[in-house]
Amino acid sequence: MKKTKNLNYFTFEHNDEKLLAQAKEADKRYKEGTNRPLEGIPICLKDNIDSTDGSPTTAGSPALLGNHSKTDSQLWHRLKTMGSINLGKTNMNEFALGTTTVNKHYGTAHNPFDPTLIAGGSSGGTAGLVAAGVAPFGIGTDHSGSNRIPSAYCGIVGYRPTVNRWPCDFGIKNTHYKDVAGPLVQDMEDLVLIDEIVSESVEKGLPALKDITVAIPQLHFYENLEPKIQHHMEEVINRLKKAGVKLVQNDGIELTYDQAMTSFHLVNYEFKERLNDYLTVQGLKDKYPTFASLLEHIGSDDVRQLLKALDEHPSTQEQFYDAFFRHRANMRRHIEYYFQYTHCDVILYPSVSLMPSKIEDIHGPQWTVKHNGQEISQFLISTKNVDVASAANMPAITLPSVRNPSKENLPIGVEVASLTGYDRKVISVARALEKVILGTHQ
Repeated sequence: MKKTKNLNYFTFEHNDEKLLAQAKEADKRYKEGTNRPLEGIPICLKDNIDSTDGSPTTAGSPALLGNHSKTDSQLWHRLKTMGSINLGKTNMNEFALGTTTVNKHYGTAHNPFDPTLIAGGSSGGTAGLVAAGVAPFGIGTDHSGSNRIPSAYCGIVGYRPTVNRWPCDFGIKNTHYKDVAGPLVQDMEDLVLIDEIVSESVEKGLPALKDITVAIPQLHFYENLEPKIQHHMEEVINRLKKAGVKLVQNDGIELTYDQAMTSFHLVNYEFKERLNDYLTVQGLKDKYPTFASLLEHIGSDDVRQLLKALDEHPSTQEQFYDAFFRHRANMRRHIEYYFQYTHCDVILYPSVSLMPSKIEDIHGPQWTVKHNGQEISQFLISTKNVDVASAANMPAITLPSVRNPSKENLPIGVEVASLTGYDRKVISVARALEKVILGTHQ
């Protein structure tokens, strides 16, 4: 863990003495033949996931310093019961509101291949530790791409399950309808292992490449890409063709407006209520009797500004219902029709439309970046593609597509997504396509 010390991946680390004692206990179990499926495997938890192992849950915020959960989240309880060892809590955008892991209190999580760049977010600390080999897998949470964006930027695999496939009571969340916990791992083999344990579902067998149909929807997903990503995706598509995968390339469907309305109003309506629920359970309402009193202790300027606007102009119940029952329903209906029309198993697209930004080039408090000649919102351009799966509740997996990534050859993530509840399908297809997309298929 020392080699990543200056990269700001942890918000809390368990001490060596405690970790060594747990490792010795695991070694004893192996010798006695009583080892569990994840016995002694070190993992890391994003700092919004509750555990009673001595690590606080702060959601990356000084407002919650010293907050120790009264109970284990169901997710951590399951992992702990299976033998995992928690190294500590990982850095994130404050309250998971961002895609950079620029954190004023804990410091910015740096990209493992080039420390002048962002690691992505909001699960940037988890992604960095897994990419650096400190932990074979970590647990993050995904609202609008928070697992998949840093996975793309750090060259690892990131999974967003369908809501309720994984335990949803993980800790501090922004909305019931979009937030999920999921793994960030080195490869699909590890993803299958951890998903089978957590979801208690046996994965499907590996399909033959010739039996897989992949749709390439040009509208939305392939628009306004950074040229380097555009050219790289052409190469990835050629790899799929050469491997015998059936491809359906067409215009696709227009999703932008329904996606934006769904995502904005769900979190704008729910955030205060979900946070209030958590503060009440943790006995923190005396400390923060009002939302405004909590805002005074927010560390990051951009998050404070965002939450102040949310407090002053919350979405109404009518807007929430309109977002959920009209805009979200429209998205899902159009997507389902597209899958039926193309007979595809998954859709495939670049996870993020731009390469990781230089930390010094992200201009706050609005967090804008220069992209294709325009100064635009870093959050909106980075979530453009991945948020479709979040808003429509689709299972999605980001896969690495660059062999031997380095400072000169940065990772680029490619995402596959399927229909709501089709997690076993998207996992089996991702397993089959993993080496093809990476360019190592023989």
